[in-house]
Amino acid sequence: MKTKVVFSVALILGVFYTSLASNPYAWSGEKPRTAWKNWSISVNAGVTSYFGDLSHYDNDLIGKLKFESEPAFSFMINKQFNSAFSLGGQVLYGGLSNENQNITDFRTNFVEYNFQGRLNLIETFNGDKVSRFGITAFAGLGQFIFKTVDYLSDGNVPADNIHDTGVPEFVYFGGGELSYVVNDRLVITADLAIRQAQNDKLDNVHQGGDYDYYSFSSIGITYRFKDLFGTKKLPNLTRYEYTF
Repeated sequence: MKTKVVFSVALILGVFYTSLASNPYAWSGEKPRTAWKNWSISVNAGVTSYFGDLSHYDNDLIGKLKFESEPAFSFMINKQFNSAFSLGGQVLYGGLSNENQNITDFRTNFVEYNFQGRLNLIETFNGDKVSRFGITAFAGLGQFIFKTVDYLSDGNVPADNIHDTGVPEFVYFGGGELSYVVNDRLVITADLAIRQAQNDKLDNVHQGGDYDYYSFSSIGITYRFKDLFGTKKLPNLTRYEYTF
């Protein structure tokens, strides 16, 4: 577990260092007057999918979406430090499930909150050109609270087969995003992230030494603020000229 945590932190720091290398003036101690520049909010909707001891459709996309996935929604606030690098905080609400006639079904609901670093790869390696299209890599750490309930075939819920964490559990994740800039304010996105839980009870089954994990795939829209409070004569860190 410690090795995985160290690797995740190192990955985020690596993303941060790569961004600074591409723009050495991006983070030299932000002046107070620029603190409200270049923020954005994102809303995403999609599905969270279960991978664990009871999953049977890991190689079947249709089966995974139909039998082992539930709707999910997220909200994120993000601070852009230069044209490529940003930091954000996200809240995700989703669910996991398993439907199979040979085993007991389960349903899991969870709430996750996390902190993540994001690097636009096209902006990093595109020099002075700016594209409407973006490919972003991101990684983060967070916690989640979940409740898992087993359902028998007759619909009854055995009281002793309910697992409620009660306290937050640790999770780390990595993923990618495709984006298209509609205008100075709006960006359309498509995301996919794999999230590794430090817990083997998402499905109420503990087998072997591997933890359960889940994915979040979504489409979303981002609204960008040049300045949250409309302060005048602030330096502009975000470029709005585009090439195709």
